[in-house]
Amino acid sequence: MTKSYGWTGKMLWVDLTKGKTTKIPTSDFEPEKFIGGVGLNSKIFWELGCPELESFHPDSPIILSVGPLTGASGPFTRATICAIAPQCYPDELFTYSGFGGKFPSELKYAGYDGIIIIGKADKPVYLSIHDEDVEIKNADMLWGLDTFETQKVLTNSYPRASVLTIGPAGENLSRTAIIINETSGAAGQGGYGAVMGSKNLKAIVTRGTGTLKIARPDDFMELIRHRKAAGDWTAAAAHTIQRYPLFMILLKRR
Repeated sequence: MTKSYGWTGKMLWVDLTKGKTTKIPTSDFEPEKFIGGVGLNSKIFWELGCPELESFHPDSPIILSVGPLTGASGPFTRATICAIAPQCYPDELFTYSGFGGKFPSELKYAGYDGIIIIGKADKPVYLSIHDEDVEIKNADMLWGLDTFETQKVLTNSYPRASVLTIGPAGENLSRTAIIINETSGAAGQGGYGAVMGSKNLKAIVTRGTGTLKIARPDDFMELIRHRKAAGDWTAAAAHTIQRYPLFMILLKRR
């Protein structure tokens, strides 16, 4: 895509075994066809060859993406995590879990449409993302802390950042372990907390200072005003989307 609206245009590839991070174009995965969330994650998994691996195998990927609306004004702060799910035991399947909270928008503002994580660190680590500055850092001091304690420690170190983390259940590979952001934004299905734990990945802390590009911001804000006036997103959307298709407002010029 030569000029993106809704998308930032890049994703993070994280290899924990090698301790390296790389930025890759979102356009490699044709996001305009697959939109975001489950669609985009499934396209990425397909391009990885649909690996038939056990969920705790180091090469089993964790794929997290946001959609083109994530970060826009309105009820659009969502992300989707996909991986081979340990909760599906004994027949582990590639599936998904969505979550809200502050993290999805912060990831978009940091300049990323998603994160692809492979490999396994040789000791506990966390991933720090602050705009273009991306680092894999030692998490020995965090290992064993519950999700609330972990978020407190990391937000004290990274003011205004958002933290996606696991607790002791994930560290100990519980097949029902969740991943949580703040107090209620939880990827609660699939057991993906255990997949992070199997990779020795304790948390991802993200802070973004960028913005979201909208092709027709005035039209988009009119939709939001209708929503607020109606007091009901469903009713407002039914009226306004007939006049202004939502993705067209965000992604396309007239």
